[in-house]
Amino acid sequence: MAETILITGASSGIGEETAGALLAAGYIVYAGARRIERMNPLIEAGARALALDVTDDTSMRTAVQSIVRATGRIVNVSSVGGKLGGPFGSWYHATKFAVEGLSDSLRMELRQFGIDVVIIEPGAIISEWNGIARQQLMKRSGNGAYAGSAHAYAKFMESADQSRLPSPASVVAKTIARAVASRKPKTRYATGGGAKPLLFLRRVLPDRAFDAMMLVGARPQKRLSL
Repeated sequence: MAETILITGASSGIGEETAGALLAAGYIVYAGARRIERMNPLIEAGARALALDVTDDTSMRTAVQSIVRATGRIVNVSSVGGKLGGPFGSWYHATKFAVEGLSDSLRMELRQFGIDVVIIEPGAIISEWNGIARQQLMKRSGNGAYAGSAHAYAKFMESADQSRLPSPASVVAKTIARAVASRKPKTRYATGGGAKPLLFLRRVLPDRAFDAMMLVGARPQKRLSL
């Protein structure tokens, strides 16, 4: 009997790619998202679409209870940003650090029920995220005390997004598929553009040295006086 998978955020990016990869691997896939109208290709491929909002506790609980059985596996998508901070990303890094802590606690709590909890830590990935982050950075910090650094960092993010560093979302989807299929999965999988080197540098560099490295892209351009 085919195993059942519930994927949240399946209307785009990593979630969409993962749903497609697991469908192709023969799993029964419930694809959840707020923007259910964007999931027609997945539905045509055999996914069972769910209108799902992770901020709505009632809808989440109903969906999960209707699918999850006594044993299984939880795969949470965190980020390298759950292990390190960066300028103008306080809100983002706070949520990803929370995912790391939540997953660590769940792993211990659910062990008695035979449920594994796996954390995926993507690096730079080609998705809508970078563009949205730049827009919000300019909206929130493009004027005022942080204006110079904010403009510099937005340009840095744009150049990084257009470089060879970001990996396609399919790279993360393949990693998730491997974690799902593994008899004994790792606790954490670092994957995608720059993930492993960046986490290595965070481990070996002193805090101030790592801060200096991360702040390179946030240095305002000096204007020459004539």
